[in-house]
Amino acid sequence: MNLQPVDFTILKPQSRDFFKELFTQVLYASQLTSPLLTDDLASLSPSKNRQAVEEIFLKASRIDTLAMGLAYFLTETFKSLKGENDPVSKFVMWGSGLATDTLRTGLDFVGAL
Repeated sequence: MNLQPVDFTILKPQSRDFFKELFTQVLYASQLTSPLLTDDLASLSPSKNRQAVEEIFLKASRIDTLAMGLAYFLTETFKSLKGENDPVSKFVMWGSGLATDTLRTGLDFVGAL
């Protein structure tokens, strides 16, 4: 099996939708104590545990190109939610912003070494 890196800057719409849903689910799952068994995210009321999100994305920041790609993708994909008032959009904006900050901090830290 030959694995290829994902170039987040040139994703096709179907792939972009897949990754958008994947990261939304990751953000929600990071805040819940039990498995996420519903696709009705509005019915959930997740906490906002910074540490859980930071731990996930700090691991990704160890690989510079992955961290840059994810930071770009999260910023570009979820910026359309800015100004939305529904709970799902607010939570995803919070989580993606925290993830992006964590990725960028990790890049700064790695660059300083």
